[in-house]
Amino acid sequence: TFVSEHNRSGFTGTFYATITNSTVKVVNSTGNGSNGSHFIIKDSNVNFDNNGAHGLSAGELSIDHSKVTANNNKGMGISVDNSFTVTVKNNSEVTVTGNASNTNYGYAAVRLYKNFPSSVDSTSKLYINQNYNTGLYVRQGSFVVKDGAVLEIMGNTVTHTLLDGYGGGVYVGYGDNYDPTVTLPADAKIYNNHALIGGDDIYVSEGVNGPSLTFGTVGSDWILDDCSEAITG
Repeated sequence: TFVSEHNRSGFTGTFYATITNSTVKVVNSTGNGSNGSHFIIKDSNVNFDNNGAHGLSAGELSIDHSKVTANNNKGMGISVDNSFTVTVKNNSEVTVTGNASNTNYGYAAVRLYKNFPSSVDSTSKLYINQNYNTGLYVRQGSFVVKDGAVLEIMGNTVTHTLLDGYGGGVYVGYGDNYDPTVTLPADAKIYNNHALIGGDDIYVSEGVNGPSLTFGTVGSDWILDDCSEAITG
């Protein structure tokens, strides 16, 4: 068991934190819960909650058969510069709620920043709900959530303009830069999100040659519920 409470930060610096069969709580830091360390998490319960800036800020993040929360951090809940990979033998569950209220560094609840592949496997659960800016922000690289995974991105509300007021649920790309690709499962729940300018649930930016967001398997009856236009993929 490792507990860091009411410190400046729980993990500072760039090193590998290998967490196996453990309980880790980094809570109520005045600044970031972590500051770019690499986290390899297996068979553990890990909480980065109620920190004054970012919660789980990682260079590399691997979550295997574990439960991870990043809740109520004033900055981003989870920010990853390398790969966000959930590899699971039985099930992993990641919950990211109540983050990104700060108007200076609360870019999103979950931000995948650099040009690396990221994935969630078919037995995992990822909940990104009720945050104060974009739920999932994929700036570069690729992000694949396999069919069979549980993915919820709901009730996120953009309250400031760090991402120019777009994309309450999912924001893919960054203006006219980069061409990330995102693939989400057919039964993903992405609704009741709100943005200041546009793309309440989903916003895909212009990019260079065009970022993309694709749903793995699209039903013939899929429609946009506000205008009844067909969703074809």
